[in-house]
Amino acid sequence: MGRVVKFGIMTFDSTVLGRFDPSRVPRSNADDCIDRRRLLRGVVGSALWASTAAHVSRAATPITAADALAEAELKRAAQKGELCSAAIATGTGLRGEYFAVALDRGPPLMVRTDATVDLDRSLEWPILRVSQKPSAVRWSGWVKPPTPGRYRFHTGQASTRLWVSQQLMAGEGAPADASIELAAGRFYPVKLEADHLENLEGRVRLEWTAPHGARFVIPRALLFLPTDSVPMVEPAAR
Repeated sequence: MGRVVKFGIMTFDSTVLGRFDPSRVPRSNADDCIDRRRLLRGVVGSALWASTAAHVSRAATPITAADALAEAELKRAAQKGELCSAAIATGTGLRGEYFAVALDRGPPLMVRTDATVDLDRSLEWPILRVSQKPSAVRWSGWVKPPTPGRYRFHTGQASTRLWVSQQLMAGEGAPADASIELAAGRFYPVKLEADHLENLEGRVRLEWTAPHGARFVIPRALLFLPTDSVPMVEPAAR
């Protein structure tokens, strides 16, 4: 094997280039030097052309069904990641008001900020703050969709009542397939009420099905307290 010769980003064996090794070009003969350099550029150009042609050939290969499915899954995962990203908004959660007997029957036992709504009635309550387990709860505040489109909301309990932008989205009287068109970056009032917590089976969750189809608990980054300074919006279109 001959000496390795580099030309830009390309590497050649001098036995392939033969007498056209640039290090052996006689500098005293300008014309001969030009001819050799032109031929060397031709060799390099041919190599680059072959590489480009191979790349184009690969790009022209038909996409299989498996490739298309994998690409779609990656796209959905990226969209879900964007919806959950704290960079989209800087929320704090919703205000939770917990009552001993029923909603607005006397002052609440406890008022706190809940980062998300994901209540398990069987969990122990903070004894130092609550003398008994609450029987009713109301969450209120604002939700800020990160992308435009049609959203469906879920609570996981038929006995709850959920309003979004003054429209009943879950509970008695709400259509089974209720959905709402929301704009990206706007604040919409949200209120979720639950009575008779002692009779609940399972958890109470504030979830949505986003426009691209993913269903998950709305993250804190997209929820705001009702006292936060946010603009009022007119009722959204159903």
